[in-house]
Amino acid sequence: MALYNRILWPAWPMIIFLWIWEAGCHTQYPAEEVEIFNSEKLDRLGWTSDPNTEWTEIWLRVGTQNPVHLLQACGRKVARTLLSQWMGRKQAHYLLMDIVFAQEEEPPGQLSSLRVHLFDTDTPITTFQNSWTVLELQTSKLFPATVTPSQISSYLNRSLALSLGSVSRRGFQLAFSYTGTCVFITSIRLYYRRCPDIMAHLASFGKTGAGSGPLTGSCVKGAVEVSPLVRECTVDGVWGPLQGECTCGPGYQLMDDTCQACRMGYYRPANDSAGCRLCPANTRTHREGSERCDCLQGFSRLPTDSHDLSCTSKTMNGFTGNQQVSSHYKSSLLKKRLKLLCEFENGH
Repeated sequence: MALYNRILWPAWPMIIFLWIWEAGCHTQYPAEEVEIFNSEKLDRLGWTSDPNTEWTEIWLRVGTQNPVHLLQACGRKVARTLLSQWMGRKQAHYLLMDIVFAQEEEPPGQLSSLRVHLFDTDTPITTFQNSWTVLELQTSKLFPATVTPSQISSYLNRSLALSLGSVSRRGFQLAFSYTGTCVFITSIRLYYRRCPDIMAHLASFGKTGAGSGPLTGSCVKGAVEVSPLVRECTVDGVWGPLQGECTCGPGYQLMDDTCQACRMGYYRPANDSAGCRLCPANTRTHREGSERCDCLQGFSRLPTDSHDLSCTSKTMNGFTGNQQVSSHYKSSLLKKRLKLLCEFENGH
């Protein structure tokens, strides 16, 4: 065992490093939730019951200090429906629902389901229409017919993040249908997930509803696009992998996943993988974020000189000392001096 520990211990730092590196490379931006409807925030819903009064809204203390606003369908075992008002879908592509409800017990094998219906529509509908059932809900803990209101809370079933499916029109309406003896609904919350604003790998994407499909992004300030940026917001509200690439443009350098402008006196040319460089001698920049340094007044470069060379000053005899001179300048100066020397010798 002692030998095993001596062998394993040196490996721990590397294991921890790899774990941290892996986590950093897969940073997740948690999904946001955007609420569309919450029955607990309303005093009255005003939904449409069919037959009339089979679904009713009441305030009841269900084991709580204050009365709770709830919907109930109790009494006769008949088919009865409840249709919501029209709601705008905002940026939703997939709807989710949280619901709290309770059902009265029935003879074995006869328990009815609380059916949930969804109408994807541009304009409001006024009556329930036979449609596909998106959910059938049942609770395993049923309350007896003799239960008192104060005891109902112990029979409430809370179901969270139930998928109602996709929506694509301007809005939608929700509906419930029930044929059992009695059902209470104490809370309904409708919402959708959204991918948050994200800025990573020099690419930026704005917040959007989950399941929106491939989206086009943009490069951050100072960056240029190498290949088109595409990213998808999944149905869970989490960003998928990035396709495409950005890189810092001329005059900018990469720093902490952003492109920082080169400060005055520094430059970064195009197609250069290095960071900002100090301007050569006798040159300057006119602003931050420069891709080259221009010669100071009285100094110049040849048109063929690259921008990483210093600028030089001419005199009657050529160039002043202590200046960096291009090879072309040096060759030209040497030729002039040789010519003068030959003319002097020929004249004497």
